[in-house]
Amino acid sequence: MAVLICLSVFSLRAPKSRPFVIQDIRIEGLQRISPGSVFAALPVGVGDTVDTLVVRAAAKSLFASGNFDDISIARDGGVLVVVVAERPSISEITIDGNKAIETEALLDGLKGAGLAVGQVFQRSTLEGMQLELQRQYVLQGRYDATIDSEVIAEPRNRVSIAIDVNEGTVATIQHINVVGNNIFSDEDLLDLFELKTGGWFSFSRVTTSTPKKSSPLILRHCLPIISIGAICSSTLTPLRWRYPPTRRRSTSPPTSQRARNLLSVGRVSAVIWCSPRRISTAS
Repeated sequence: MAVLICLSVFSLRAPKSRPFVIQDIRIEGLQRISPGSVFAALPVGVGDTVDTLVVRAAAKSLFASGNFDDISIARDGGVLVVVVAERPSISEITIDGNKAIETEALLDGLKGAGLAVGQVFQRSTLEGMQLELQRQYVLQGRYDATIDSEVIAEPRNRVSIAIDVNEGTVATIQHINVVGNNIFSDEDLLDLFELKTGGWFSFSRVTTSTPKKSSPLILRHCLPIISIGAICSSTLTPLRWRYPPTRRRSTSPPTSQRARNLLSVGRVSAVIWCSPRRISTAS
């Protein structure tokens, strides 16, 4: 009967086992991965003296390869028995419902993140890509976009991935309210904005890479008020986004942390605070 030395989850308080010399190594549970790949990842070999700590390090080394969901290592006399459960490989990826972002671009982004046909499937990678893709749609003003995925088990330890995209609708600007402007009228300030009431949000083409941190969207599209008359500079403080409570959503708009959000979908109101400062003009 095999004597258990360590499992995939180790107890740091477990007492050390008596060291023994490895006379042979037996690997069980392999389906697609070759034994040579496992031997290459093992930091021990025949003739080495091992104990609990060494075996624990060997199991962690195998986990680091990313090929296994579970690993246990046991001793059977002088034989080190390594039992593994392989992660499945990806046999197919299908994407449905996307129009604003082309399927080829999405597949390229998935491949760059490690999700492609023939590669080992890791659910955490898929979940991360879902969140990133939803962020990209938010950058397009599609605040109600949703990304769902289904992992379908197939024979021979393989899975297919079906991604369903609901791109939602592009939000329109319902109202822009400027607060704190005592010198310039609302009309004069709103004329400086590239984004107008009733218009669609307009952003650059979406990519699958992580977007750079930026200021609130409307502030990106309005011109600073500088050196107009006796005004040296006016500051636009972070805007407040307001969403009418027609439908709730889970993804926050990509504004600064100081922006306050009320969640829903469809039409957006923005409140911008202006803080003008006067200076004396040179004679």
